[in-house]
Amino acid sequence: MFNKNIIKLSEVDSTNNYALSLKNNTFFKHGLVIISDYQTSGVGQRGSSWESERSKNLLLSIVIEPDILLADRFDVSRLICISICDYLRSLGLNPKIKWPNDILVDNSKIAGVLIHNLISEGKITHSVVGVGLNVNQIIFSEYFPKAVSIRNKLGGEFNLEEVRSSLLDFFEENFFMLKNRNELQIKYLEDLFMRDKIALFERENQRFNGIIKSVTLDGLLIVEIAKKSKEFNLKEIKMIF
Repeated sequence: MFNKNIIKLSEVDSTNNYALSLKNNTFFKHGLVIISDYQTSGVGQRGSSWESERSKNLLLSIVIEPDILLADRFDVSRLICISICDYLRSLGLNPKIKWPNDILVDNSKIAGVLIHNLISEGKITHSVVGVGLNVNQIIFSEYFPKAVSIRNKLGGEFNLEEVRSSLLDFFEENFFMLKNRNELQIKYLEDLFMRDKIALFERENQRFNGIIKSVTLDGLLIVEIAKKSKEFNLKEIKMIF
């Protein structure tokens, strides 16, 4: 389904914005995919920019109709993170999910996710899932964490159409897990970066050590600090590594 209804663009401000601009059209429905060779205003988590050389990386947005409660919105993030990790593992890489939805390989960021939800009567009717996956770009600006591509790790140039097709296949295969929250949670935690390890965090300009124990069903990070578990949202805490 996700490989059948595709709009391809040479340039756009962001694929998520373009997808959202279509929300009053009949073809704005489950399975629509927007792809662009270049984004002029790509955005990541915390409002950061997303760097991508023209025609080097995979930049896409997927429209889904999750039919879940707003309170369960983090399940969409889990689903796409798991699917990206499954795809990267199929290439022989060892990806990890840096909470909430960055994908790392060897402590370097290879993919990011940005989700916009449309809500009606307490339920998510549509989610626009934006994915930036570094594929063929070799040189990146200095970021924290450092950026890396599939080509950096495996060598050779990858066909972006094949990458897109394979990634969307994994997403489609995993989509059923939106109806199985337990399996979704188990798989997400299996790939969680630094789980059960001591990590350095920053909160309100103060740095401290903690141990990532889990993530709640609604997406809060559970960190053990001085033998006590505390929950944090994205705006409250930042991991330093």
